[in-house]
Amino acid sequence: MKTLGIDIGGTNIKYGVVENNIIIYNILTKSEVAKGKQFLIGKIVSIIENCKKNYNIKSIGIGIAGLVDYQRGFVFESPNLPEWKGVNLKNELKIVNLPVSIDNDANCFGLGEYLLRKDKKIKNLIGITLGTGIGGSLILDGKIYRGSNGFAGEIGHIKVEPDGRKCNCGQNGCLEAYSSGSAIEKKSKEIFNEKIEIRTLYKMALKGNRKVIEIFKEAFEKLGIVCAGIIDLLNPDIIVFGGGISNMKDFLLIPIRKSIQMNCYNKLFENVKIEVSKFGIDSAIVGAAYLNSKYNRFYN
Repeated sequence: MKTLGIDIGGTNIKYGVVENNIIIYNILTKSEVAKGKQFLIGKIVSIIENCKKNYNIKSIGIGIAGLVDYQRGFVFESPNLPEWKGVNLKNELKIVNLPVSIDNDANCFGLGEYLLRKDKKIKNLIGITLGTGIGGSLILDGKIYRGSNGFAGEIGHIKVEPDGRKCNCGQNGCLEAYSSGSAIEKKSKEIFNEKIEIRTLYKMALKGNRKVIEIFKEAFEKLGIVCAGIIDLLNPDIIVFGGGISNMKDFLLIPIRKSIQMNCYNKLFENVKIEVSKFGIDSAIVGAAYLNSKYNRFYN
């Protein structure tokens, strides 16, 4: 059965038609958020209708950053889509006459990683998305763990510094305020007296800029502290990083591993894999596509 997976971001929409865990067609297009909520919903409808016509898709799954009630398809809030507070996207998409499921994008990423790896030894997987913000998904004993209200996995809002930097969530000292792309760019302004984009900072680091390398080291050591706590608490088989910042793995993994080793119960550290996703954007697309499939057992 062909299904459609859509990953909606503040800059781009990534989508693909998926069959048997294989993406047979995928594309990236601009979100054009500035044109308003209804324009973007209309764009999503056009994407779905085009894929219905050309690929005979039978269902749709959508991932969005933020707080999402996956049972109702209700978006409480999304940092990338400021106009989408209180949007029932599932109702908005009734017009397409296909089953539609909506979930947090990090959950789609974690589910996609789980499915694409096809490793029966892995039952407990932690997915962490590193981009403008930081998202998390918890797959425990082969199922997504959601907590009491469905919002478990907000790894980016675990506190790493009491009364520390202000976070976009309104709290202080969150991991996201130190280790996200936006946080790293803010830190660059403190050091260089101008805000430098993360891609440019990465190029500077590759050329050996010690100040930038130190910015990355500080950010990813904080991330390692949180990962150590997750490992001590949940004893996962693997932690997988995705998102744009995960592409900087030459500066990411070494400080994270060192920080985890320093802050984690030693025996647990020895048994966990720390990796960057091998599948790129495919993970989120495949995970979203299977929200309405036989894999919906992950959502019980």
